[in-house]
Amino acid sequence: SGTALTENQIKILERYTKNSVMCFDSDVAGIMASERGVEMLWQNEMNVKVIILPKGIKDPDELIKKFGKEAWVEAINKKMNFMDYFLNKNLDNKDIEKIDVKRQVIEKILIWLKKMVNPIDQDYYLKNLAGRLDVNENSLRESLAKIKNNKNPGHFFVKKKSIIDDESVWRQVDKQKIISERL
Repeated sequence: SGTALTENQIKILERYTKNSVMCFDSDVAGIMASERGVEMLWQNEMNVKVIILPKGIKDPDELIKKFGKEAWVEAINKKMNFMDYFLNKNLDNKDIEKIDVKRQVIEKILIWLKKMVNPIDQDYYLKNLAGRLDVNENSLRESLAKIKNNKNPGHFFVKKKSIIDDESVWRQVDKQKIISERL
């Protein structure tokens, strides 16, 4: 369960494998919990794959009840690397010929690429992204470095909606401003 995943559980898993497979519930809470779980697993240098449920299916239990165990086995066999899933989700059905769309997609993806601990994985996905969007790889690296070097403790990034939602937007927020507004 992504909502209950802890560092201690990850340490136990690491004793047996460096591979993990997550199944995203289709509701927003399930997706948000899975996002948190992916970050934690990456921090422990684990490989993260995801199982994608068919549209309209909320969770594995519903899939098995409606379509039987074979449908679940089929979904498991189609698991994919989280970052491949994330790239597809953010690039498919987008008009990436428009620079505004391209910039928005790049920003969203780079935020997740900066969370990757493994530099080989990060390099692979930077090259992949550059090729798919027909942009210069060095430009992406510069943009990623700017995100990585943003160490201003008074600012942090927040998202309005889930990463899976097409309308999700990351924006930089001044922590002092938020605190003063709340007061």
